[in-house]
Formats: sequence, C-alpha cells, structure tokens
Amino acid sequence: MLGRHEAGAVVGADEARLVDFGLASRYVSALTGGHRAATPGGSLGGTPRFVGLAAHAEGAPPCRRDDVEALGHMLLCVAAGDALPWDGAASDDGVLRLKRAAGAPAAVVAALDLAPFGDAAPLAAFLEDCRALGHADAPDYAKLRAHLERLAAGAKAREPAPKARAPRRAAPMDVDDPPPKRRATPRRRAAPMDVDDPPPAAPKPAAAPKARAKPKSPAPRAAARKAAAPKAAPKAAAPKAAPKAAAKADVSLEALLAKARRAKK
Repeated sequence: MLGRHEAGAVVGADEARLVDFGLASRYVSALTGGHRAATPGGSLGGTPRFVGLAAHAEGAPPCRRDDVEALGHMLLCVAAGDALPWDGAASDDGVLRLKRAAGAPAAVVAALDLAPFGDAAPLAAFLEDCRALGHADAPDYAKLRAHLERLAAGAKAREPAPKARAPRRAAPMDVDDPPPKRRATPRRRAAPMDVDDPPPAAPKPAAAPKARAKPKSPAPRAAARKAAAPKAAPKAAAPKAAPKAAAKADVSLEALLAKARRAKK
C-alpha cells in the first residue's frame, strides 16, 4: 500500500506500507468441509486497534466478516490522520470497552475530524454492512466495493484544481505621463586616430593589362622583343673625390721656437 491521506490530499505517494498476511488462516474446516465454528474463548487474532468488534467480544477464530471490518477501520484511521476513537485505551480490554462505547459506525465516523477528507458517509455505510454480517456469512464484495468507489470519488472531487496563471498585464500609464523613450541602439564608433599618424594611403587603381601584339614575321618579332626589353638605366656619375683637407699646422715645441727666432731677426 502506498501513501497516506492528510488534510484532504494524498501525501507520501512513494511511501510503502507492508501488508502482512502472517495471521491468515483457512475459514473452511478441513474436517467438516464447512465454515469453522465460532468457538468462543480463543485468543485475539490481529492488532486490537483494527480488529472487528465481534472478534473482541466473541474471541472466535477470524472470519471473512472480521477481515473486511478491519479494512474499514484501517481506512478510517488513514482518513482521520492516524486517529481512532478508541486510541486512548491502555489495554486490549480497554479498546473493547471504547469500541462498544463509540456506538454505531455513523457515530464512530462523526467522532473523528474527517472534514478535509470530504463526505465520509460511504465509509460509515461500509462499516455498517460489515458489522451486520454473521460469523459464517459471505460478504457482498460488490456492494462493499461500491461504497469505497463512492468514497474515492468524493475525495477526488474535493482536491483543489491547479491554479491557472493569469496573463501578465502592463501597468496602466497615466495620461499626463510622457510616452516612454525608446532606447536608441548605440552606433559603433571608429577608433580615434592619433594626430601624428600619417593619413591612410588611398588605394592605387589597378593598371589595365596591356595587350600584346602578335608579330606577323620573324623580323617584326625581334623588333617588338627589342622594344619591349627594358632600357638600361643611365649610369650615375661617380662622385668627385673630396678635396684633401689642408695640412694641419705644426704646433710642436720646435716649430714654435723656430717661429720665435725668425721673429727676433
């Protein structure tokens, strides 16, 4: 069994609850071939919180009636958020006394807070039909299933529908407000040019290809080849040798003394 019901919604949908059949037994006697007799004085088979009222009172072997009534008590517990009217008992005998004191199934359902779950009347009718059975009676499973289907349909109808998202509206604009300015797309500017940078050179026009004339005879071909040959550039005049620098004056001590002697004469 998966999930549980809280506050009008299914929670823990991936939470698994193990259903144990360890107390299962045959209700048909192997000796007589009929239903096992309701022999009183036997031990209680099952959890006192969920077993049927007759199973407490008679102490008889479990029967089909007890199975379906225990199922009704478990569903009631889940619908009420893990609560039953006889949970305050301190012993098994106390559970029996509180079950009897709770009264008919309609009163049991009314004692619990099932408002978030929805209409619990089908669950009360389910428990009523279970308790009306005798020890050897065969339950009307189709009728019991119909009660549970009505219970499930009522709970599904109470599930809140998902809220639709309202379309987003623009805020109202006052009449006196100026119209919103359109954001201009920034233009791409060229990188600034330095003042000292030379201006960009204009592209040179491509020269048109010259058509080559085909010579008619070998002689004109030689003339055309000679004319097409590039002329040798005139030889540049050799630079004139620089005049020899004037001889440096002799400023040695002997020269100065000789100059002084000449001056005295």
